[in-house]
Amino acid sequence: MCFSPLFAWETSASGGGCRAAFVAENWGVGSGDSQLDGKNVLPPLPWGQSSPFLEQASVGNHLELARMGDDRFLVCFESSLSMQVFCRLGLVQNDSVITYGALLEDSRARLVSVSSSGKGSEFAVCSQSFSESNAISCRWGQVSGEGVATELQWATRTPMSFAFDGR
Repeated sequence: MCFSPLFAWETSASGGGCRAAFVAENWGVGSGDSQLDGKNVLPPLPWGQSSPFLEQASVGNHLELARMGDDRFLVCFESSLSMQVFCRLGLVQNDSVITYGALLEDSRARLVSVSSSGKGSEFAVCSQSFSESNAISCRWGQVSGEGVATELQWATRTPMSFAFDGR
């Protein structure tokens, strides 16, 4: 689970964070906590501590997550000050501790969506330009390395762009 501050003010520098829950195989099975007001619901998740993915900068109103494997995820977000899109790979360890790789910068744009492919070795980031055309472009990236040495990089493929004519 990742989050940005509820109100991302231009002067705010509160960053954003993620939490992971390490769930055992038998989580929720036979638990007395699975009944709440007579309704069948799952018990609460054992969330770990918040781990900031960006500090001393303001995260905008939009962030997207993509699962990249059993212990990895991609978090992409807008910076409210620079209006630029950034991505970061998170690595979850067994005790729900999250570490992050380096920031990967994209263009000045509004974040639209993020998705993974290639069994977590590739991803796509789609964003909308600030130009008058409001074109949406999708850029491909790839994950290289293992464990804490994992890094993100943009693929050499040309971004795919979509323009709308207002109909």
